[in-house]
Amino acid sequence: MEPVKRKTMQKLLAEYRVTAAEKRKYVFDEKRDFEILEKCRRLEKQKISSQDRKVVRLIKTQLEKDWRSQLLVALNKLLRKNAPTRTTRA
Repeated sequence: MEPVKRKTMQKLLAEYRVTAAEKRKYVFDEKRDFEILEKCRRLEKQKISSQDRKVVRLIKTQLEKDWRSQLLVALNKLLRKNAPTRTTRA
């Protein structure tokens, strides 16, 4: 998909009411990035399960410049959670 042009970017920032903090935190290279943020916001306002909330949080990290770090954190948590338990022999 083609990157958003500067003039279009300003319109999208206003249309989607992107806050100053969100501008600093997230990368908005495509219109889809704005759509993702908007859908995440809508879900955050709803009563959703804690598992769904975690998924929304992970999705939002994909808008960050350093999104790989957050994926590694999530993967490390899953690995610790699902690590085989060691049994000791007598």
